[in-house]
Amino acid sequence: MSGSDNAKMAKALEKFGVNLVDVVRDTHADTMIRVSSLLEEIFELSIRMAMLNAGQKVNERMFKRDGELATLEKKINKAKDLNLLDDTAFTDAHLVRRIRNKFAHRRERLHFDSSKVVALARQLSTYEKAESNQDAILKAVSTIVDQLKANAVGSRD
Repeated sequence: MSGSDNAKMAKALEKFGVNLVDVVRDTHADTMIRVSSLLEEIFELSIRMAMLNAGQKVNERMFKRDGELATLEKKINKAKDLNLLDDTAFTDAHLVRRIRNKFAHRRERLHFDSSKVVALARQLSTYEKAESNQDAILKAVSTIVDQLKANAVGSRD
């Protein structure tokens, strides 16, 4: 589709009260929230596995609302304590968490090229080799997940 076709489509959608820019921005926010939710689940599973393999007690309350591992921040810190993350992945995980928070607690509509998101994405270890801010974020998440899986499974040995 050419730029003029995109402009025509955007104009047609406006007739129905749909702002194409807002749809794209909402899609970016949805993407970030979903990716970070999946990341949080992988943190929880990796922590559970590592703790069980180390003979530590694990219970459901730890991960519930007021539990010691209820937040993504606490899970990231625990994963580092369990040697599931190296320093780079640990830093990237907190940056991803902060980016997620920008989208989740936004007062204005954000997208992957918003200055607040870019400022954090630039600090990711994956930023220089990425084609876009979104790519840098997704590559960082992928690296974190790979490390969690490898080290949680490795903790059984």
